[in-house]
Amino acid sequence: MRVQAILLAVLAGLCFADGTEVQTDWASGPGTPGPVTTFGSAFDFSSGVDFSTAGEVTLGLRHMVDDFADAARWTDCDDIDGDGDMDLLVGLYSADSLLWYENLDGEGFSWETHGVAAGDGPSRVVLSDMDGDADLDAVCGWYNSGSDLVAWYENDGTGGGWVQHDIEPSCDGCRGVVVRDMDDDNDNDVIVASYSDDYFCWYQNDGTGITWTKYDIGTGNGPRIDDAMDLDYDGDIDIVVGLYSADSLCWYENEGIGNSWIRHTVSGSFNGSRGGRFNDFNGDMFIDIMAPCGSGDSLCWFENSDLIGTSWTRHTIDTFDFPWMASTADIDNDGDSDVMVCGYSGTFTGALWYENNGSGTVWDQHVIYSGATSGALTMFVEAFDINQDGVMDAVVNQSGYDEVAWHDIIVGSGVVESSILDAQEDAGWTTLDWSATVGGNNSVEFQVRSSEDSGNMGSWSSAITAPGSVTPYTTSGDNYFQYRALLLTDSVSSLPVLEDVTISWTFVSTEHSEGAVDQYELHLVSPNPVTAVPVVGFSIPESGTVEISVFDVSGRMVNRHTDGNLEKGYYQVTLDGLAPGAYFVRMKAGDFDAAERFVLIR
Repeated sequence: MRVQAILLAVLAGLCFADGTEVQTDWASGPGTPGPVTTFGSAFDFSSGVDFSTAGEVTLGLRHMVDDFADAARWTDCDDIDGDGDMDLLVGLYSADSLLWYENLDGEGFSWETHGVAAGDGPSRVVLSDMDGDADLDAVCGWYNSGSDLVAWYENDGTGGGWVQHDIEPSCDGCRGVVVRDMDDDNDNDVIVASYSDDYFCWYQNDGTGITWTKYDIGTGNGPRIDDAMDLDYDGDIDIVVGLYSADSLCWYENEGIGNSWIRHTVSGSFNGSRGGRFNDFNGDMFIDIMAPCGSGDSLCWFENSDLIGTSWTRHTIDTFDFPWMASTADIDNDGDSDVMVCGYSGTFTGALWYENNGSGTVWDQHVIYSGATSGALTMFVEAFDINQDGVMDAVVNQSGYDEVAWHDIIVGSGVVESSILDAQEDAGWTTLDWSATVGGNNSVEFQVRSSEDSGNMGSWSSAITAPGSVTPYTTSGDNYFQYRALLLTDSVSSLPVLEDVTISWTFVSTEHSEGAVDQYELHLVSPNPVTAVPVVGFSIPESGTVEISVFDVSGRMVNRHTDGNLEKGYYQVTLDGLAPGAYFVRMKAGDFDAAERFVLIR
């Protein structure tokens, strides 16, 4: 029988042999701390890596939320269901749906889709508490004629139920929804831009979200509004308006409580102006304005030269085909205002961020996602801390590819920690080898540790930067071993890829040597339940015949091997060929008769 031949080979040759274990796949994911006798495709822990592709681990920069999000556009991010993590509210323009995505694991790797409302072309979405009940409601402006509506949707507190309340039932072609307290009465009001009817206004909330009073702000050709704040530091909320069809960028000064406004032109020759964003881009503590020039193929910021918003100096951040929208945040946590932008068509249809040198004079370009040469139609990019690690991430919606994804922007490192490997005997850990694809801006390094106690593995070694000996980093005689792979880079354009890891060892134990064996013994070497090929060990204090038999739970013998030429010593037997189930392994030698029960699961 094949199994008997395997047993014979093991009995004759595997006692105290050198060992090697290779890991070539991590796709089964984390959660297997071990001990294990073979790595398989699982591991213990990871952070910041992508292991979903069989046969490799790389830095996990792009995390898909939904790849069937029909023409996904505007998005907001906050805790919708009150469970302490960051969820997403997304408008699917072509699907005519307003959805929210529940962050199931809190890390942004697992998402569940929930419906909020249906309508015709959701254009702008915002999360805010509209009725003062301390949960987040959804506000949406619908663009197409089937809706022509601005409404808010009352959250039941869990995201499980939504009640529609109209703010404006006849807003033709909404291209702006911003929520602010315009009248300083401690509730949230709504600023709205009607692209098709060329007006913009704000709606006063009565505090309950039921009654709304409209106040006009201004008119202009093709208005877009993406931001509002106190530009002139007079204690009220001002707005920035991009007039797409009029090729103008303006800000409107609020003279008090929102019933009187003064228009100030930032640029009267800003071809295809899109919505602008407020921020301080040169560190002078005064509010500047940044906006993409859609038809003019440029991304610019305008310096508030006289500090009161009546004189502006234009600075170009970059030029490329048809920028669609832009946003701003301190992306790299260095205290200044950086910029993000997405491309709609032409030579670039992905998303970029520009690192500000602090004075707004130098902008270093970084690719968030390259998109595609055509068809991607990236129509949204904004910075949120999706996994709440204190570092900004980017949500990028590719409307043409129907994708909602978030990206790690500040790339530094990722880590994967193996399951604890059990050599099943005291080992001398010799060499660590690995294969990886690396470039000038990235690397793969390792740390290792060994122990006699799998519950107390001790501290990690210093960094190992090249394959070679691990003897200086481990203790001879330790039968447990674990590795940690560190993937490092300083550029999203060049990512390290780990492809395989090999650890080798020799047995150094004398615990079961011929001189130490003084009694018959049978024991299960593999952890029970057994998840790999079962291994049993036995010892005989004198030469003789040994019979090893395996029985299933019904008592049926499924394997037996007898060897009459074994010398005094310790042996291990590998029980190949068993299907998952419960078994007994029995050893008979002279008057010695013993059995061990084990369960095999795979």
